[in-house]
Amino acid sequence: MLFNRRLFAACLSLLPILGMAEQIPITPPSSSTLPTLADLLTLSSQTSIFFDYARELSLSKILADNTKSITVLAPVNKAVIALPRKPHQSPDNQSKVGVVITEEEYETQSSENVRRWVSAHIIPESPISFAQTTYPTLLEDRTISFALEEGASEDDWSKVTMEDETRIVERMEASNGVLYIIDTTVIV
Repeated sequence: MLFNRRLFAACLSLLPILGMAEQIPITPPSSSTLPTLADLLTLSSQTSIFFDYARELSLSKILADNTKSITVLAPVNKAVIALPRKPHQSPDNQSKVGVVITEEEYETQSSENVRRWVSAHIIPESPISFAQTTYPTLLEDRTISFALEEGASEDDWSKVTMEDETRIVERMEASNGVLYIIDTTVIV
């Protein structure tokens, strides 16, 4: 829906006549016509598993926040399905044979595992330049490294390889950052 400034101004001029000038705080819609990262992820069927995990967290609010500018590296569903250990599961070195934990402890542990996994896929700045090779993620002490193919321009995302030979398969611009769809997951 396009914003019509004349219509908005006409409506504003009627408020004092209607006695509603102080009752209704009106701010014009954002001038950006781009969707948010949350909108893009909602519409993308190829990254729905990543977004399902992200929605479990309060961290997901930044995906809809237009005051932030972030980069999301969302893995395709096929990559998440292929993981030997799903994002909510504890790493092998943390699971103890014969140890019984309560359901509450399991839920807490699962939630923390998901937070770590999703955080490793978010770079807290946007746009990023692939000329800079390493960026920190929202996961403490976790960075993501990028490498440009020889002769590629620093803005050519299709010629970028991430660590572990991860490739960017699609790029989508949002009002609050950039979504890169990747062919594997970031290792946590």
